[in-house]
Amino acid sequence: MLSIVQGRIAHIEPGLVTVVIGTEETGIGLDVTVPKLSSLLTYSQGDLIFLTTKLVLKEESIILYGFITKQQRELFESLIKIRGIGSKIAMNILAEFTPEEFYEEVKQENSTRILDIEGIGIKMLEKIKRALV
Repeated sequence: MLSIVQGRIAHIEPGLVTVVIGTEETGIGLDVTVPKLSSLLTYSQGDLIFLTTKLVLKEESIILYGFITKQQRELFESLIKIRGIGSKIAMNILAEFTPEEFYEEVKQENSTRILDIEGIGIKMLEKIKRALV
């Protein structure tokens, strides 16, 4: 399993970072799907980046997901274990909340901010609350 990736950013856009491992001449580039977070906006091409990662194998694809913190990866892993939540919804959650903010919002009686995330309705929110609280 790939648990961390460290290297130079060859390309960055919202939701995707290409990280070169090794030298530009002999290294390899990995496309890493990342949350569309403001914390990643501080990075630019050529910067050194360290990501904790989760490799997800699907029937049609292999996707490497990357996270700035271990807590983000742990929340991602917890979310995708919930029936009905896939990688896309989990990444949408991480794009809107830090793990700490998300857990606080889930504990709220009226957690309406979570309902603003695409793919999450009242029934899904109840599943999340049962699984995480």
